[in-house]
Amino acid sequence: MKQLQQKIKYEFKDTKLLQNALTHSSYANETHKPEMSNERLEFLGDAVIESVTSDYLFIEFPDKSEGFLTQMRSKMVSRQSLNGVAKRIGLDEHVITSSAQNVSQKHIYGD
Repeated sequence: MKQLQQKIKYEFKDTKLLQNALTHSSYANETHKPEMSNERLEFLGDAVIESVTSDYLFIEFPDKSEGFLTQMRSKMVSRQSLNGVAKRIGLDEHVITSSAQNVSQKHIYGD
């Protein structure tokens, strides 16, 4: 956890929150601790990212239409785009997943 905090230049006061944010539902289910899953935090995080992105685009492109802003936001907050950012900062290396999920990811990404 320390390494990740150094990488993102943010120190969590409550590292259990960070651990929860990094715990994939597959691991939480495998260990019979569904409360450890990051899904509730993911729900909140998605809303925050969408809101911040909307605000940025609204200010940055004052003359653009709602349709343009919606398309840009959609591209910026897409799973593919956010996965790319996560991979670039090495976040994927810190996600806690089940044994089966690890095997599946290695197959998909060729690791």
